[in-house]
Amino acid sequence: MARAASKDIVILGSRRKAKLEAITRRASASQALARRARIVLLAHAGWPNARIAAELRCAEGTVRTWRRRFIRGGIPALADRPRSGRPEVYGPAVRLAIVAAATSVPPEDRPEWTHALIAAELAGTGISASQAGRILADLELRPHKVRGWLRRADDAQFWTQAAAVCDTYLRPPPDTIVICIDEKTGIQAKHRKYPGRLPAPGRPARREFEYVRNGTVSIIAALHVATGQVVTEPVTRNDSAAFTGFLHRLTQCIDPRLNIRIVMDNGSSHTSRATRAWIAARPRITVTYTPKHASWLDMAELWFSVLTRACCAAANSPPAPTSSTRSPASRSATTRPPDPGPGPTTPATTTPGTAPATTPRLRLPPHNRPPPRPRRRPPDSSDRIQRPPQGLLRRCTSAKPPPSSSPCSACTTGRPTIPFLLNLAR
Repeated sequence: MARAASKDIVILGSRRKAKLEAITRRASASQALARRARIVLLAHAGWPNARIAAELRCAEGTVRTWRRRFIRGGIPALADRPRSGRPEVYGPAVRLAIVAAATSVPPEDRPEWTHALIAAELAGTGISASQAGRILADLELRPHKVRGWLRRADDAQFWTQAAAVCDTYLRPPPDTIVICIDEKTGIQAKHRKYPGRLPAPGRPARREFEYVRNGTVSIIAALHVATGQVVTEPVTRNDSAAFTGFLHRLTQCIDPRLNIRIVMDNGSSHTSRATRAWIAARPRITVTYTPKHASWLDMAELWFSVLTRACCAAANSPPAPTSSTRSPASRSATTRPPDPGPGPTTPATTTPGTAPATTPRLRLPPHNRPPPRPRRRPPDSSDRIQRPPQGLLRRCTSAKPPPSSSPCSACTTGRPTIPFLLNLAR
């Protein structure tokens, strides 16, 4: 007696059949999923379960199972169901304890939470540092990472002051010169003890880690917004006396027929009682203060960024001297290592007509020779920030302004007497 046909009749539409055939042809599909798709296709063709099992070399129970699942759930039912897997060793209570520790304040003697510190804090649970790290990674919780943020009140005064600064830049009053003033303190004047090596194909540029410190310097800068001209001056103290003195020397270099609009932040030397009194006594000077937590509106900050990234970085890493750039005299002279003191050093020269004293050296085979040592270069005046000559400020360093309202003779020539005159428009 013939066996009855399966009650799970599979009927496929054209779209479902095309999807199942695509699964069987897909190279990235798993073999289990491809075999289940073939079971459904052969069942749709009218094959009995025994013939399908013989064709695909599987058990009849497997054929019946996937025919039934497809009829009830369609193509998504051919995928594996989620499995429980290995039981959790550390339950929800331990996970909550790890999260509570990672989101709390670390101990007083530790700056931040680490995996080992969390494991030591939860020693009673028996969890390891690696397991604590895996749990934190699953939760995307990184207690070692810190991002700075500023909570600034969104008040109308902030936007009013910011709009006033932008309006000063875009639409300055007639016969008015707009100047941005700011200070930068603690600039390190240093240079590498040995020159670096230039990059080559397949090798990046190399920089020697040892450097020589030449102290620090603090400068105050005034930037002319219209032309990009910058006037800077070193200061020993960032107080009201130094700031008003800089303003006095700056005003002596500006045409007295022009008004001065100053844009600056709310620093202590800018808002002190002495500074406000000094500015109030000079009607040609008006001040626009940047709002709190918005010093980036001061364009002098942009110039300080250029100074730090371009000038100071270039002086910090001088290029390595090459044979084409060195003179014959420098190749014949012997140099001594740079003095670690603050002053510059000069190379020791030999007497003309005499060869420098040399010591005999052992000539090694080429494959046994050590790599050549980098040549030492004595520091020069370009490697450090120098103080300006006092003679340049002779006409504008008086404590009181000159009796006449006209600027000093050095300023009428169009050359400001304040040193370090840089022009960013070049």
